[in-house]
Amino acid sequence: MENNDLLIFKVTNNKKPIIFSDVDGTLYNDFNILDETKKDISFAQKNMADFNICTGNPVFERMLNVSNEVNANYLIASSGSQIYDLKQNKIIKTWPMSFENLKKILDFIKNEDVQMLFWDNENYYFTNENYYRNNEIILHHFLNIDSIQLIKMLKNIIMRK
Repeated sequence: MENNDLLIFKVTNNKKPIIFSDVDGTLYNDFNILDETKKDISFAQKNMADFNICTGNPVFERMLNVSNEVNANYLIASSGSQIYDLKQNKIIKTWPMSFENLKKILDFIKNEDVQMLFWDNENYYFTNENYYRNNEIILHHFLNIDSIQLIKMLKNIIMRK
């Protein structure tokens, strides 16, 4: 690396760069971040860039782990409905779906053979007891099945026929 490489952002526009990266298929595949990718992110951060994760995944174990692995500043999760500050270790803003809208969706699917997953800032819910499919999906959001304490089977009047 040449000395001029370290000034790339300053020379480019004299403004602090802010980088947002998706996760699945972008930052990593098969839950592994390439060393080359980590080096590129580190290079950008050393050049004063803020690196952030932006994903459709929820703020749970796996995304927090990935975000910390690349020293991200913020995790913008759940397709933009949650913002997690990794330096303060807390959700700083959330835009939840209203209960009325959730109920409409659940009423619509209750007679269909579909799996719906949803979550809030503390809990993770699913509407179907398909164990194998649930484990596959859940492992996408958590590091391992044994560590999951948050999962709740949605059982209330909404889902009853």
